[in-house]
Amino acid sequence: MPLFSVIVPVYNAEQTIERCINSILKQTVEDFELILIDDGSADSSFSICQDSAQQDSRIILFSQSNKGVSSARNKGIELSSGDYLVFVDSDDYVDSDYLSAFMTDDHADLIVGGYILEDMDGNSKKIISYPDETILIEKDYAALCRPFVEGRLNTVWGKSIRRSLILDGNVIFCEGMDMGEDTLFVVQLLKQVSLIKFIERSKYHYVVRKNGSLTSNFNDTVLIDKLETVYSRIASKLSDMTGQVTAQRWVSVRLGQIYKPILNVSLSNYFAKRGIVKHLYMQTWFLNSLDFVDELYADESEKYKTILKTKSFHIMDLYVKYKKFMNK
Repeated sequence: MPLFSVIVPVYNAEQTIERCINSILKQTVEDFELILIDDGSADSSFSICQDSAQQDSRIILFSQSNKGVSSARNKGIELSSGDYLVFVDSDDYVDSDYLSAFMTDDHADLIVGGYILEDMDGNSKKIISYPDETILIEKDYAALCRPFVEGRLNTVWGKSIRRSLILDGNVIFCEGMDMGEDTLFVVQLLKQVSLIKFIERSKYHYVVRKNGSLTSNFNDTVLIDKLETVYSRIASKLSDMTGQVTAQRWVSVRLGQIYKPILNVSLSNYFAKRGIVKHLYMQTWFLNSLDFVDELYADESEKYKTILKTKSFHIMDLYVKYKKFMNK
């Protein structure tokens, strides 16, 4: 059995999948298998994967009808045989020593590395790194509060996961979710984990998708309702381990990346965003997360933060009108 099983879900990734595959095949560690799950691609992605599989026996290729990334990852887990699982997204890529960075001496259940943030052209690079740290959980989940709030445990990529823990705990990705599935998977996984190792090395290249962020597609209240559902599921699982306060802090910091731009946009485009802002103020997770508004809105004026903390749409509404009037 190989040491690593690298799982890559593939869907309409003809522009990036070859780079992704090649970066994995060039690893300095050869003891791995690469599992490609084509999730019903309508472009040439499957053909590209086929060509690679014919040239390298370490590649396992499976094709299925389009069921979503969670289903593809679950199928990858089912087909895997390695001691550790490593997930890579098809539009991302890794350095040649990516897998070797996970080969630590303490045999941790979960190893978390940093990443390099860049655009589709490889520009605007920003290195996200974590200091070397070992966390021994032993069912005392208080130690997870800080890394969760800091966002170090929200994704499955950039990590090495002991495969037996996933199988023994029957941990799977929730199919049907199109956001937050990574975090929910990690929260469930942590109930099986005893030792987490954070490593300072950043070997994963996370490519920001153009026009692919949640905020860029935030044009109606449907997405807010989805966030409410996602929040409820993740916060409930997280509260069971780390307590309600940590869950609320996580929502405040992580989902703040979504609702903060909406509020800011509303100041300059009042009529277009008024209904969305009103709907946002009706969401339980948004109102609860405002308890941590000082931490989230550290760069905003005290007046703005005070208004948010009132948890009143009507006061926010008056403020938006005032700002629009003053900006005329």
